Amino acid sequence: MTYSETRLPQNLLERVMKSIHDEQMRQKAIWRFAIASVVGATASVSLVYICSAFMHELFASGFMQYFSLVFIDLKEVLMNWQDFGMSLLESFPALAGAELVAEVVVLMIAIKFIAAYARRMAPVHRLKTVNNI
Repeated sequence: MTYSETRLPQNLLERVMKSIHDEQMRQKAIWRFAIASVVGATASVSLVYICSAFMHELFASGFMQYFSLVFIDLKEVLMNWQDFGMSLLESFPALAGAELVAEVVVLMIAIKFIAAYARRMAPVHRLKTVNNI
């Protein structure tokens, strides 16, 4: 059988190009997965410190003392619910709460990207050689 008599499959070029493209996308997914993992790990560690700071701010601001009145004297709280609500709002550490919410959002986004790129990192099906077709 000579070279001119060799028959190649019709869609060989398309399959080879698709395989190359799939492998390039897989390599990009690996790098993005690594970056998202580092961001997620950093966000997880910083979440511990931000939660600690938030709890410290809650206790330092007196929010917990006001909030404990609900369990101690519910009747008085219900009679003066507007003043009680304003006291709670005024004593809530808004900046620490905003930091906590922002960190949780960053962690959730990192987890979303980790899951998305982990799926894309699955091995790509290899082409069969011309002799095996």
